[in-house]
Amino acid sequence: MERRDFPILGRKVFFVNPPLSISTYVFEALKEDQFEAYCIDNYKVTKSLLKNYPDSICFIFIDDQLTLREWYNFIKSFEYDEELKSIFLGVISSRIRSTDRDKFLLELKLPGGFVMLGGPVAGVYNTIKGILTVNGAKGRRKYLRYNCSESKNISGYITRNMKIYPFRTNIISTAGVVCVFDAETSALIKKGAVIQNLFLNINRSTVNFSGMVYDIKPAKKGVYVIILFTKETENSSKITVLNFIYDNLKDKMDIDIYRAAGDTTNYAADNFESKA
Repeated sequence: MERRDFPILGRKVFFVNPPLSISTYVFEALKEDQFEAYCIDNYKVTKSLLKNYPDSICFIFIDDQLTLREWYNFIKSFEYDEELKSIFLGVISSRIRSTDRDKFLLELKLPGGFVMLGGPVAGVYNTIKGILTVNGAKGRRKYLRYNCSESKNISGYITRNMKIYPFRTNIISTAGVVCVFDAETSALIKKGAVIQNLFLNINRSTVNFSGMVYDIKPAKKGVYVIILFTKETENSSKITVLNFIYDNLKDKMDIDIYRAAGDTTNYAADNFESKA
């Protein structure tokens, strides 16, 4: 049984109603460190969306859209919903009074802590990164990966003796790629071999990699080949892969956000807790 705080593939990270410093600098830094992070601009879709992603981490910026009382009730409502109890909540603010902050910390379940803005944004990022690390956001992995088996925007090939041998890509990360070679091409691949002329067509760009064949497994048509990128692979190529992964993960999440039902709860109601 997996430890709850360290799932194998980690946790998705959401920022609700993020200020500019979070949606730009912090978000880009999370991307570079390969956390799977998303922004939700409209709080009303948050609860509906998160029910699809149990055990995720969610930071909520509470300085606008709702009053402090409404944000308090909004966060409290997670405790009353069996489908949302597993969400790791955190709060972000730039101007809350210390007494109100203490109320949030003492009366709400906030394993994601309370992050105050106002200092250097690099310090804010380090605080958030520390919270994510403690709560197992990366799980056991070091690299973001993306199942691209159905994507039309990525393909690959190797060259040998002036000939091109194509392959299908199944899974990709900045550490390597899982691909499928047909029977003819698989004869050219040996476990432990280093492939210098490995090319990936990503969107409209072609990038060159150097890769070591880590493992070969039988497939229905040909073989699965796990290739790990070597140190000779240029950093620009890895950045192209990371951007491809992030863009596609974001596109999928944007669809889920668009389809998520809006929250109609009145969080300002005097008897909110009795209704929850």
